[in-house]
Amino acid sequence: MNDKDKKKGVTGIEKARKSSSIKQVESVEEVSKIGKVESVRGAGRAGAAAGLTPNIRYVDRDKLIGMVTEEAEKLFANSKLSADKKKIITEAVKMAIDSSLVPEEEEKGDSKE
Repeated sequence: MNDKDKKKGVTGIEKARKSSSIKQVESVEEVSKIGKVESVRGAGRAGAAAGLTPNIRYVDRDKLIGMVTEEAEKLFANSKLSADKKKIITEAVKMAIDSSLVPEEEEKGDSKE
């Protein structure tokens, strides 16, 4: 029988050569019960609530998206990322901008909250 005739893969299971003991659990602490949740109103805009970001208006969207595209081209000019990954990152930034847009009514203070 030569090397070509030998099958590759698992041919059998040998006995365990060595084992170690399992340590006993030293202590178990009680888990306290979680209280009842009355209601959840919804998530607010964290950045705006903290005063960290200005409101982005729909009228500014096109200009801002254009700036993102320009900056992405500069940033990725010497990058080794694939074109698909570059596109995914750029689109994610654009989606984040779109999600933070303030409707015109809310901007003027006419929101009905």
